[in-house]
Amino acid sequence: MSMKVQADLTGLVLCGGQSSRVGTDKGLLSHNGKSWSVAIADLIGDHVPDVFISLRKEQAPSYESMFKASQMIFDQNDIQVNGPLKGLLSAHRDFPDKNWLVVACDMISISSEILYKLVKAFEKNPGYGSYMYKNQSNLEPLCGVYMKNKLNELFIKSKHISDFSLVRNLNMNHCFVIEADENDVAALRNYNKLRDYEIT
Repeated sequence: MSMKVQADLTGLVLCGGQSSRVGTDKGLLSHNGKSWSVAIADLIGDHVPDVFISLRKEQAPSYESMFKASQMIFDQNDIQVNGPLKGLLSAHRDFPDKNWLVVACDMISISSEILYKLVKAFEKNPGYGSYMYKNQSNLEPLCGVYMKNKLNELFIKSKHISDFSLVRNLNMNHCFVIEADENDVAALRNYNKLRDYEIT
C-alpha cells in the first residue's frame, strides 16, 4: 500500500458529541497510550496535510495539552442542528474552501487501509458530493469524505430541517459508496459503550 498525502483534503476528528452512553468524553479515553482523539488524528495525518478537531467550546481546556488552539474548531450555536452535522457545518463555515476527510473519535479500530481506500475513491471518482463506506445495508457517514459544495448545500438547507441525520440529508445520487468487506466492517465500528472496548 503506497500512500501519499492528498493535498485536496483536510482532516477532521469529530469529538464534540455528548458521549451520553459512555458517561465520559470519548476523545479523552486511552488507546495504546494515546487519547482516542490523538490516535485518530495521527492516523488521518498520514493521508492529509492538516488535521482539525471538532469540539464544543466547553471541551477546550481538556484538549489544550494535546492540540494547538489553531487546530480546534468549535460548534457554533447559531447553526441550528445537532449531532455530527453541527460539527461538520461549523467546520465548513470556518473553512468554506476545504474538503474534509472526517472520522469520529470513537472509531478507534479504524485502519490506515480504510482511509487509504477512501482517499483513493475520492481521487479516482471526481464529481461526487461525498464518499463513504456501506456496511451491508447501512452507510457509515462518520468515516467519509465531504466536499465543500455538498457542505454548502447542507449549510443552506440546515435552517429549514428538523432531521439532523447525516445520511438522510445526503443526496445519495451524489454519494460515492464503497462496499465494505469483512475486514472493513470490523474496522468501521463505533464504540458507544465502555464494555464494548477494553480501555488500555
